[in-house]
Amino acid sequence: MTKKGSFKEAEEWVATVQVLKEGAFDVASHKLSELLGSRMKMSLVSCELDPETKEPKISPYGYLSFSGGEAKDVGDESWITVKFPNVRQDFGTPGALLVESHHDNEFFLKAVTLETAIPIHFACHSWITHCRHNSNRPRIFFPNQVSLFTCSQDS
Repeated sequence: MTKKGSFKEAEEWVATVQVLKEGAFDVASHKLSELLGSRMKMSLVSCELDPETKEPKISPYGYLSFSGGEAKDVGDESWITVKFPNVRQDFGTPGALLVESHHDNEFFLKAVTLETAIPIHFACHSWITHCRHNSNRPRIFFPNQVSLFTCSQDS
């Protein structure tokens, strides 16, 4: 929010999440967890700090759903669309992805690709378990981008 109490302009960001395709029992377990209100959520962390608070900018949650119509199977993978609503236009470049699961079943997260003008790819290759197995903290993943900074030297 700005100091006047109005929200800065925001937009929806979309990511494609690749997970290892699961068996019918695992998918049913995920659907049951979602039905009971347990969710898997993701958020993005900007490379920039909020100029007012000096804290990292964190996006609103995007929710990963195995039971929605946003999933399609491709070979041995499932590709699921996750939408991050109301990301501020001044968010900056994402420098990290936070993943938090409240499902009892684990799943294998292969990758997340943020569909921006220049796609940002997070290679995860990790089993995601309920956050209680991780001290109630989200898992953190970093993008596979290399940033080249130009340095100028004064003579």
